[in-house]
Order: sequence, then structure tokens, then C-alpha cells
Amino acid sequence: MARLFTGAQVLDGAHVRRGGYGKGNWTAKDVWVVYKNPERPGFQSSEIVVVCKRTGRVLYEGSVGDEG
Repeated sequence: MARLFTGAQVLDGAHVRRGGYGKGNWTAKDVWVVYKNPERPGFQSSEIVVVCKRTGRVLYEGSVGDEG
């Protein structure tokens, strides 16, 4: 499921390929992945926030490392 908000795209973590970010003890199905400013131009790494579906706690915030 994808939902668009101003400046962000929220995806169910179960449908997002997990990269080198978020090496915690959570699985993709347990989180929402929020892509900040997904329509930003240029060759830059995507910035994300990973949020626990159960608690709402932010588990990771930073670069996805997908530039280039």
C-alpha cells in the first residue's frame, strides 16, 4: 500500500526492499517506510524514516544509500 503526503511517501515495509539501513531486530513486515521528498531532483540518496507499526517508534532515520 502506498500513500502520498505532501513531501513524503509512506510504504508498507513488507513491500520495500530492505537495504543496508536499519540493522535492528525488526523485520520489514513490522514497519512503515517513509520516503522524505521523493520527487527531489538530482542524484542523491533517498532519505527515509522507518517507523514501527506497533509502537510508532522511529527505528531508523537517514540515508538509504541508493544514490547513483
